[in-house]
Amino acid sequence: MACRVIRNNDNQIETVYRQDGNPSNIFNIIKDAVKTPNIAYAVYLTALDKVGTEPTVQDVAPFIIDANNSPGKYASLIQEMEFEYAEEELAIHLNDFLNDIGWKTEWLDNIKDIKTGKELDVKGRALVSKKIVQLAKGKADITTLTEETAHALVESLRATDSSLYTSMYDSIESYAIYKQMAEPGSFYYEQYQGNTDKLKREAIGKVITSHVLKQHPEKIKAARQEKPEKISRVKRWWDRVMKWLNNLIGNSLNDPYIKGAELLMEASLEEYLQKEGVLKGTLSEQVLPNDEFFQEEDRQKSALEKLDKLSDKYRTEIITVKPDVENYKYYKKVLGLKKDEVGEIERYVLKDEYQNLDLPKELIVRLSDAASIMYNKRNFRRLVKLDPGEAARIRAINEHRMASGTMGHEAIERIANRIIGKSTESLESIKRSTNFNTKQFNLIVSNIKAIINHAKSIQEGINKETGTKGKMAIRTEQFILNESQNAGGTIDFLVIFSDGSALIYDWKFKEPKIKKGEAYIINKGPNKGKMFLKEDPWEDSIDQYDSQIGLYKQALKDQYGIKTVRESRIIPIAIKYEYYGKGHPKQGLPTGTVLDVQMGGPFLDINPNNEGSKFLDPIPVAGEKTTISDVDKLIIQEVRRYKYLKEKAKNIPTWKKEAIELSNARIKASKNSIRQLRLNYDISVALIEAHRIMKRAEKGLGENQEYKDDGTINPNYMSEEELLDTYNDLKHYEAYLSVPSLLQELSKDTTEKGKKRVQYLKDKMRETSDIKNTIAALQAQIVLRAVDYANTQGVQGLTTFNKKIDSVTKYMVSLSQHSNPYMRVLWRAVRDINTQMVKISKDTAQEIEALELDLKKNSDKSGVNIYDDLINPETLNLHPKFSTEFYLIKETALEQRDVATMKELYEIDPAQYKKFQKRKEGAFKAIENSKNSTIAKREEQTKWEKRWDVKKHDEAWLNYRNSQYGGFLRMKKSTESKYKSEAYKKIESNPALLNFYEYHRKQTNIAGQIYGVDLGAGFIANVHKDIIDGWIHDGAKLSDMTQAALDLIQVRQHDLGFGVQDPKGGFVRRVPRLFTRELEDANQNIDRNLKTRDLGKSLYLLMMAANTYKFHTEILPQISLLETMLQDNFWQAEQIQEDQFGDVVKENTEETAKTAKNTNAETFSDFVNTYIYGRSIKHGDMVSKNKVSANKTVMALKQYHSITMLGLSPMVAGGALGAGVVGLHVQASKGLHYTHSQLIEAEKMYVTRDPKLRAIMEFFEVSLEDLMTRRGDLLSASFRGKYMNADRWFELLARADRTIDAVLAVAMAKNHGVHPETGELMRMKDLPKDAKSIFDAIEFKENPKWKIGSTHDKYIVTLPGFQEQKIKGTKEEKAAILEQNRKAINAFGLFKDKVRIMGGKVKGTMDKNDLALFNTHIVGKLFMHYRSWLPGLALERFGRLRYDYIMDHFDQGTWRALWGNLGSGKTFDTVEQAVDTEVTMLAHVGEVAKDLVKIGVDIGTFGWTDLAAPKEKLARSAFDKFLFNQTGNPKFDNLEKGTEAYEKMYEKFLESKQANIRGALSELRAVLLLILTLMGLGADWDEDGEIDIRQTWAGRKLYALLNRTYREVAFFYDPRELTGPRASGIPLMSGASLLLRWSNNTLDELRDDVFGENAVSSDRTERGHYTLQMVPGINTMTKFVEALEHMKADRYN
Repeated sequence: MACRVIRNNDNQIETVYRQDGNPSNIFNIIKDAVKTPNIAYAVYLTALDKVGTEPTVQDVAPFIIDANNSPGKYASLIQEMEFEYAEEELAIHLNDFLNDIGWKTEWLDNIKDIKTGKELDVKGRALVSKKIVQLAKGKADITTLTEETAHALVESLRATDSSLYTSMYDSIESYAIYKQMAEPGSFYYEQYQGNTDKLKREAIGKVITSHVLKQHPEKIKAARQEKPEKISRVKRWWDRVMKWLNNLIGNSLNDPYIKGAELLMEASLEEYLQKEGVLKGTLSEQVLPNDEFFQEEDRQKSALEKLDKLSDKYRTEIITVKPDVENYKYYKKVLGLKKDEVGEIERYVLKDEYQNLDLPKELIVRLSDAASIMYNKRNFRRLVKLDPGEAARIRAINEHRMASGTMGHEAIERIANRIIGKSTESLESIKRSTNFNTKQFNLIVSNIKAIINHAKSIQEGINKETGTKGKMAIRTEQFILNESQNAGGTIDFLVIFSDGSALIYDWKFKEPKIKKGEAYIINKGPNKGKMFLKEDPWEDSIDQYDSQIGLYKQALKDQYGIKTVRESRIIPIAIKYEYYGKGHPKQGLPTGTVLDVQMGGPFLDINPNNEGSKFLDPIPVAGEKTTISDVDKLIIQEVRRYKYLKEKAKNIPTWKKEAIELSNARIKASKNSIRQLRLNYDISVALIEAHRIMKRAEKGLGENQEYKDDGTINPNYMSEEELLDTYNDLKHYEAYLSVPSLLQELSKDTTEKGKKRVQYLKDKMRETSDIKNTIAALQAQIVLRAVDYANTQGVQGLTTFNKKIDSVTKYMVSLSQHSNPYMRVLWRAVRDINTQMVKISKDTAQEIEALELDLKKNSDKSGVNIYDDLINPETLNLHPKFSTEFYLIKETALEQRDVATMKELYEIDPAQYKKFQKRKEGAFKAIENSKNSTIAKREEQTKWEKRWDVKKHDEAWLNYRNSQYGGFLRMKKSTESKYKSEAYKKIESNPALLNFYEYHRKQTNIAGQIYGVDLGAGFIANVHKDIIDGWIHDGAKLSDMTQAALDLIQVRQHDLGFGVQDPKGGFVRRVPRLFTRELEDANQNIDRNLKTRDLGKSLYLLMMAANTYKFHTEILPQISLLETMLQDNFWQAEQIQEDQFGDVVKENTEETAKTAKNTNAETFSDFVNTYIYGRSIKHGDMVSKNKVSANKTVMALKQYHSITMLGLSPMVAGGALGAGVVGLHVQASKGLHYTHSQLIEAEKMYVTRDPKLRAIMEFFEVSLEDLMTRRGDLLSASFRGKYMNADRWFELLARADRTIDAVLAVAMAKNHGVHPETGELMRMKDLPKDAKSIFDAIEFKENPKWKIGSTHDKYIVTLPGFQEQKIKGTKEEKAAILEQNRKAINAFGLFKDKVRIMGGKVKGTMDKNDLALFNTHIVGKLFMHYRSWLPGLALERFGRLRYDYIMDHFDQGTWRALWGNLGSGKTFDTVEQAVDTEVTMLAHVGEVAKDLVKIGVDIGTFGWTDLAAPKEKLARSAFDKFLFNQTGNPKFDNLEKGTEAYEKMYEKFLESKQANIRGALSELRAVLLLILTLMGLGADWDEDGEIDIRQTWAGRKLYALLNRTYREVAFFYDPRELTGPRASGIPLMSGASLLLRWSNNTLDELRDDVFGENAVSSDRTERGHYTLQMVPGINTMTKFVEALEHMKADRYN
C-alpha cells in the first residue's frame, strides 16, 4: 500500500509519487486541506486503497472531512507509515554495513539445505563462508535482515579475536534466549545438531538484533510489542558488552548503548577498527568459513497452515487386494492374509479435484500399518493353531471390536470438538449415536475435559517461560502426510502449542481378557457388572504403539517442521462387551451392548484410589522425553532395562512359578518407573523398589541352602538367577541416586506440597544410600557360588589363576583345550550336556522309528505322504482332536466365569497336582521377596492360590493355564469321547495313525513345557523344508527348487546356526527355541508352506532342540556367574600380569601382579554365545533389499566349493586314511595313552571286523560325524530324504575318519578303565592291579531291532561305571545313585573327550562340538577352509608346555620337546654373559651339533639308537619355569622342591617329555620312509624313459595315494607344502578363478567350432575340462577314472 515519498529535514513528507512514477498533485491538495503532511499521506493512502487508482478530488473529499473531524482514526495508519519508514532507513544502513565488509544480500523464493536441497522453515540465513545474507521472499522482514547482519558483525568480531566477542560469548549462557535455543528438540538445537559454539553465536546475534531495533523510533518498539523487562535485560547486557569494547579500542564512549548501535548501522566498523589498530586487512578476509545462521519462522503458524492445507486433499477408499494388484505383497502383510488370499484394505487417495497438484495420487502406506503388521503376525500365529470354526469366531469378535473402536473414536472426536467450541452439537446428541450408556459416556466426557485442561496447563507453562500470551491449537482426527514415505495417517488428538511444539494422544480401546486374568467382573454389590483391572491389557502392545506413534512423530518432523513433541501418549480405554450365552445360536459372539467402560487414572485425577485405575494412566511411548536431562537419562536406561526384562521373561518355562513371579514383579516395577518418570518426573517408585531389593539381598546373603532340613524351600535363599538379577538391579538403581538437575527443578516449586515432595525424595535416596556396600556383598556371594559350581565340575583356580589368553590361543585353540579355569568350567558343562544328549537322541529316534515303520506297514501311501491323513491342510498342523463346539463351550465358560461348565469338561489331574505344593512354595517365596508390606505379601499369595489351587478354589478352574498341558486339570474321558472332531475319528480308525498322532501330540506338549510356551496340541515343528524335501512332496518344479535354493542365502528370523536373529540379521542374545518360530518368506510374510511335512524327522529335531534348550537354560545361571565376574572385572577375577615373554609377573614372593583390564571376558562371552546362544558367526550380517544375507551366501559358496573339490573323492579319503594311520603309530610310539601293541590289536580287530570294535564305537559315539543329525535324516519317510543330503557327499572321507576313530577308540579302551572305588577314569598303569580296562569290562549282544538304515545300534552294550542307573529306593539310596550317575556321566564324557583329543593329535580334525573361535568369523572360516586340521596338528608339534586337564597329563609340541632337549643345558642371565663365556658357548654349540648328528642317525636307521631320554638339567629347568608360571594354580601351588609331591609331578613331566621326543623322532622316520618309497616307485627301472608305476591305472592311483599321504604327513616338513597353494590365501577364491577359466575356455571352444581349428595354440585342455570341475561329484570321479587324457598326469588324484 505504501508509495515512494520524499521527506524534508523535519522528517515530514514533502512529495508523494504516484504508481506511474510521477509526483501526485492530489497529495498536494490534501496536504493543504489537513493539519499535517503525515495525516495528508494517510488520507491519500486510504483513498488510494478504496478506488485502486490515483484518486480524484471527489474521491478524497469525504476522507479530508473525516480526518479534520476525527484525526485519531488515522493514527494506526500513521504509525504503520512511520514504522515502514524506520525499517526502510534501517534497511539502508544495514545494507551499507554489509557492503562495507564485503557481504551481499540475496532474495530467494525459499531457502534450502545446502547438503540435501530440502526446503528449510526459515526466513533468512547468513552464509559466513560465502559472505552472503539470504532472505526469503514473503517471509523475511526487517527483523530478519537485522539479525542476519548482526551475525555478520559477530563473525567479524570473532575473526579479529576481539575481547568484545569473548565477553559476548562468555556471557550469553545466562540468558533465556540461549537456554531456549540450547534445549534439546528446539529448532536451533536440531539445526545445529547441539553444537554449543554455533548456538552461542546465534544467540549473540539475536540479542544485538533486539538492541538495534530498540534504538529506532518508538513506533518500531510498539509494532514489535517488546516486553519492557526484555528490553531492560538486553540493555544491561549491552552496557556490559560496550565496556568491553571500550577496553578493546581504548576509547571512552559517552553513551555505549547508543554507540554500539552505530557500529552496526553506520557502516563504519571496518574503518573504525582499522583506525584503532585492531584490524589488519579487511573484515571480509578474516571471516571464518563454513558456518551458516538462521532465523526461525513462526513454527506453530507454519505447521497449522501445512496441516490445514493438506487435511482435505485426501479421502479414504476401500481397495480390493488381489494377487495381481500392485503392492499386493505389502497389503497382504498389513491384512495378515494367507498366500494368494483376497481381502480389502482402506487407503488414502488424492481427491479428484486435486489431481493436478504435485502430491502422491495414492498413499501406499498408512502410518498405523507397522502396528497392524505386528498385530497380524502375532494373531496369525494364534489363529492357525485353532480349528477353522473357532478361528472364524475369533475373527468375528475382532471385527466387532474394531467397529466398536471406530465408534468410540468418532464419539471422542465430536466430544472434543464440542468442548473446544469447534462444534455446537449437543453432548446428548453425540451420546445417542453411540453404544455407551449415560454413565459410560459421562466418564469419557470428563476424561476429554481433563486431557484438554492438561494441554492448557502446558501452554500456560510455555507462556510463563517465554513471557508471551500464546495459544494452543487442537486438531482431532488430524490427517497427516509423509511424502518421503508415501504414507498418510490420522492422529486422534493433536495439539500444536504456540512455540511450535506438539502433543500427540492416541485412544486405544481394549477389552481385557478375563480368562487370562487381566480383569474380573464384580458379580455382586453396588458395583455388580463392573470390571476390575488386575493386569495391564495394553502391555503386550507397547511395541505396536511405539512403532505407530513414532511414525506420527517422524511425519510431523519431516513434513510439518515440528521439531519437538512434548508428549506422545496412548490413552488406555478399557471396554467390556456383552456376549451371547450358552445355548444361543450365536453363542460366544458379541451382542452389541457395552457392559462397562473404564478410562482415566491418577494422572488425570480420575479414580485415583482405584487400584486397577493405575493401568489407565496415559502410556508414554515413542521415546517421549521430559525437559530434565537427568530424568531423560534415567528413562533411556529404564526403557532399555524394561525391554531386556521382557525379552528375558520369554525364556522362562511356564512351570518355573518362582522365576515367573520374580520376573513379573521386576517388569511391573520397571514399567511403573518409566510411567512415573515420564508423567511426574517421579523417581520415588524406583527408589522404593531399590530399597526393597536391598532388603531382599540382606536376607539372602549368606544363605547357601536352597532347602531346609525338613525339605521345604528356604524362603531366604537366592537362586543363581535371583542373585544375578539382584546384583544387576542394584547396579542399575545406582543411577537414581545422582540426579542433581531433577532436584534443582523440583526445588523451584516452593509451595508446601513441592517442598514435601523434594524432602520425600531425599528421604528415599537416603534409604538406598548404602547401595554400594550391598553390591559389594552381592559380588562376594556371586564369587562364592561360582567357585562352588566350578568345584562340582572339578575345576579350581577361578579366583587365583585367571591368566591372559593370547590371541593365537583365543582363536585357534578349541574350547576343551584351554587351560584357563573359566574356559574349563564352560567346557565341562557343555560336555555333560553332549553326553546326556547321546542317550536322549538314541531313545527318541528309536521311538519315532518304531511308530513310523508301523505307519508305513498300514498305509497305502509312500514317502512323506504317509502323514497326509494327520495334517490339516488349512493350518498345516495336526488335525484338531476336538471339535469347534468344544472350544466354543470352553471359551464361553472362561469368559463368563462359568465354573460349573469347566467342571463338566475337566477334572483334577492327580499326577500333576502332586507338583502343586513345590510350585506353591516357590511362588510364595518369590512373592515374599518381591513385595514390601506384609499385607501386600499376604494379598498376593492369596491371589496366587486362588489362581492355581484347583482343589481349594473354584476360581482356579477359570485359569486357562490350568487346563493346558502341564496344568492341574485334565479333560474328562467323557468330554474326550463327546467332542471328538470328524478328522480325529478317521485317525482313530487306523491304530498306526492313532499311535503316531498321540505320540506326536504328547511330545510336542513336552517340548512346549520345556520351552515354556504354548505350542498348541496339534503343533508341527517349524522345520524349513530343503530342496530335496520340496522335490519329494511337490515334485521337481524348477520354480520351487529355485526358490528353495534362494532360501539358502536369504536371511530369516528362523535361521539355524546364527542364533536368534532380528529381521536385519542382528544377533539377539537368547537361548534359541528352535523350530517354534513361524517360517517366513523373504518379505517376512508367514508362509507355512515352507514347513516340511516329514513328521518323523521334524518331531525328532524338535525334541532334540527342546532338550538342548533345557540343558542350556539349566546351566546358564551358573555360567552367567562366571561371565559376570569377568565382564565386571571383580577383583577376585582380575587377570594375572605377564611380561613380554609370557612369564608371570610377581607382586611379591607370594602373590602375582594383576592387570586392570580383563581381556578374557570377551573370549569367554564369545564361547558362551557360540555354545549356549547358538551364534555361529560373531560379526553382523549385511542384508540386501531382497533379504540376501552376505553371511549365508558366503557359507553356501563355501559348501559348494567343498562338495565340488572333495565330494565323493576316493583319493582324498585314501590320503586322509593313510595320514591317519601314520598319526596313530606316531602317537603309539609315545606310549602315553595307548601302546604299539594295543594299536596293532585294534587294527587287527578292524581288519577282521570284530563286533566288539563296533560295539565300542556305537556306545561311545566317538566318531566326528554328527550322529544326532544323521539319525534325524534316517527318520525321513523317504529314501531321498534319508540319504540325499549335503553330508553324504563326504561319505568316503567320513568312512576314512570313522576307521581311524574306531581303531583309536579300541586302543584307548584297552589302556583306560574306571577306578573301582572312586569311579574316576584313569590309565591302566595308574589303576589298581585288579581293575578292568574298558575293553575287558564291556559286554554286548546283538540288537534284534537293528537293520541297515535303522537308527538302532547293532549291539546292546553293558558297561558298569559308564551308564546311568534308574533312580529308586530310599532317600539315601537315591542320593547314592545320583552320585553314581554323575560319575558315570563324567566318565563317559571324559573318555569321549580323551579319544577326541587324541584324534585331533592324529589327524587334526575338529569336532563340531568343540570349536575354536576362528569358526565364528567369516574370514576365519574362509581362510581355514580345507585347513581346519591345521590348528590341531600345529598345536601337536609347536604347542607350549602346558597341563592338559582332559588327558590329565603334561603336553608339549613334539618339535618343542625335541629342540628343547638339545645342547648342554647352559643358561645365561644376559647376552653379555653368554658372549663373555666364549668357551662355554663353543661347548654348547658342539653339544647341539652332536645331538643333531644323533638325531640324523636315529632317523636314518629307523630307531636303532634311543635318543628319547630327556636331559635332566634341561628338563628340571623347564619344569621349574613351568611351576613359576603356574603361581596361583591350585594344582601346582603347593609343590615345593624336595617334597614327594614335587618329585611325583616331575616324574609325570619327564614321562610326557620323553613321549613327545619319541613322537617327533617317529614322525621324522615316517616322513623319510614315505620319501624313500615315493622315490623308489617313481623310478624308471627298465630304463625305457617312462616311470614304470605310471604305466597302468592301478599304478598311477597307488602312486597318487602315497603322494597324498606324504602331502598330509609332511606338511610341516616339506618346504613345497609350506609355501604351496594350500599354505596361503582363501581357497574359495580358486572358485572364482575356475569360473573365469571356464568362461575363457568356453569362448575358445566356440571359436574352434566356428573356424574349424584350434584358435588358441596354447590350449591343451580337452572339451569339458573346466565344466567337469564345476559339477559336484563329477569333478572328483572323472579325475579318479581319468576320463580325460591329461588327468593321467595328475599326481594326487
